[in-house]
Amino acid sequence: MNGSILEGLSALECPTITHVHELGYWAKNRVEPTQLRKVLARTNDFIAVSNAVRDALVSGLDVPADNVTVIRGFVPLAADAYAHLATVREIRAEFRIPEGARVVCGCGTTDWRKAPDLFVQLARAIRSRAGTLPVHFIWVAGTTRGSSSRSCGTTSSRPG
Repeated sequence: MNGSILEGLSALECPTITHVHELGYWAKNRVEPTQLRKVLARTNDFIAVSNAVRDALVSGLDVPADNVTVIRGFVPLAADAYAHLATVREIRAEFRIPEGARVVCGCGTTDWRKAPDLFVQLARAIRSRAGTLPVHFIWVAGTTRGSSSRSCGTTSSRPG
């Protein structure tokens, strides 16, 4: 879709910068080939969020190295930027996690690239070895619906 949009905007004759977050697999296997070709043809410069993404563009998609700049994928925030978020105590209360319990978090989409299935396997393995130590496992973000998701729940290991 982006390729067609860039093609439609080409009459403006202005430079195009494409900001890339994904590695080569995603571009080659999840982007429709015609769209990918259009994006590559219509982009003057690329911003890659990491060296790995840069390498994927240069090696895997034949983008000239001089056309790729790495700009890390974060935005520095003021110290009070997170003031509106829940405190650790509020989060523990919401999920009924006792004060002394250990918490293991995973984060991201629930498609195979983020390996939520391995997170669940890790939870099971730790749970079987934790004894009486309470350990809680939480996956943050993602979805449990759609073609690229896998259902993965939350689990905890509690004494008794």
